[in-house]
Formats: sequence, structure tokens, C-alpha cells
Amino acid sequence: MKKLLIIAAASFFTFTSCSKIEPTPAPQQHSVSQAKLNPGPPAPITPQQFVITNTETNWGIVEYRLTYTNLNNEVRTVVLNMGQSITLCLNNSVITTNFAYTMVFIGNC
Repeated sequence: MKKLLIIAAASFFTFTSCSKIEPTPAPQQHSVSQAKLNPGPPAPITPQQFVITNTETNWGIVEYRLTYTNLNNEVRTVVLNMGQSITLCLNNSVITTNFAYTMVFIGNC
């Protein structure tokens, strides 16, 4: 009986000592008016300048060739031997090589 009385008293104190905790208010959210978007025509593609370097260390059976499309949409092929570099202005064109190379962007044309 003594144990029951102690448990009852402990639960009474626990029940009465708990106060109602008010939830913290959420941060205020402000509505944002929807902006009217007018993207306009696509931005022109600016030709960009690259330095392409042949990084091969062994001579191949055929000469090392680089094929690209120039700014006048003409396909050009140049020979680029080991260690040689070329600076090209490219406008969204694809280059094709038969050798390992590095390509470094150096700015707009």
C-alpha cells in the first residue's frame, strides 16, 4: 500500500508540473507576385577561342590530323604533329582528331 501511495504521489507531481507548451509560430511567409517572364530571342552564340595541343608521345602510322568547322561553316583539316598547338575560333562546332590532345579556352574571339 505504501508503494502504491508513493507511485500515486509521484504521478500527481509529474502531471501537475507539466505545463502546456505553446507551439512556436512558423516564420511568416510572404506571397510573391508572379513575375511575367519574357525570355525574348535566344542570345547569340559568341565565337570562342581555344588552344588545342597535340599531347601524343609516340609517332603514329598516319599523320595526326585535326578536323573542325570554322566560323564560315567550312570544314577544315590541319596536320598537328606531336607537341604542336593551334589556336582556333570555334562557334559551337565539333572537332575530330586522331590523336590525344588538350583543349584550353582562352576567351572570346
